[in-house]
Amino acid sequence: MEPLLITINDAANILAISTRTVRRMLDRGDLPTVRVGRSIRIPTKALKDWVEQGTDQSEKLIQTRFISRCSTHGKKPSSGQLVAPTTASKELDDLLALKKT
Repeated sequence: MEPLLITINDAANILAISTRTVRRMLDRGDLPTVRVGRSIRIPTKALKDWVEQGTDQSEKLIQTRFISRCSTHGKKPSSGQLVAPTTASKELDDLLALKKT
């Protein structure tokens, strides 16, 4: 059974970052804390949720960058708006079809 709460050092080891970075995250409110006496603990579930949320945001950012590159052939849209995924998908399919021929 995994623990409900972990120390700052444990969180730093799990995330492969420094304890100073974990403390900054706590100061910014990125992660909730629980006080046990004078000790600060981080709920394990909150740490997992934070990682999953970051992963979701990273995937969305990658998709956004891909879509904007694909629709403008490596140039940023002059309007600053994103292109619909269906348009980007069609352009990608067209490019792949050209490469096969």
